Amino acid sequence: MLHRNKILTEIARRTELIETILLVRDPGATQAAQAYDGLRRAIIDARQTRQQHLVHLAQIDSALQRGQSGADIQLLLRDLLAQASVERTDDPTKTDCYEIDGSGDSITVIEAAYIDGITRAVIRQGRAQASKPESAELKSPAIPDPTQEGQVSA
Repeated sequence: MLHRNKILTEIARRTELIETILLVRDPGATQAAQAYDGLRRAIIDARQTRQQHLVHLAQIDSALQRGQSGADIQLLLRDLLAQASVERTDDPTKTDCYEIDGSGDSITVIEAAYIDGITRAVIRQGRAQASKPESAELKSPAIPDPTQEGQVSA
């Protein structure tokens, strides 16, 4: 939390510095105005994202303080992830989403991965185990035991 505040403070300080440099260099330039506007929007977006994150944390803490059940908290988290466009996947074919231990073609997901639903970037890698598929054992056909077969009496 403290780290995020330092980052936002540093962004604000640098914004002021860039604004000063742009205005001194060429106060009427279109580029200066566009750069400043883009930077201002980025700072506003960062602040809104942080605010949304804090609201989500407060909702989770409130649910825990009220003693809600694990199932209720799972539903809350599912809703919060959906609001943030975060997707959870346990699809073993998406191998780029997992830290894979072992070797082989058979992948078993141990822990789900989380993906940004908008950018498709991996937010948090999952864990998976690779192994060689078990080969089907070749079974030979049953050979009849002549001592067990019914014998014809003469």
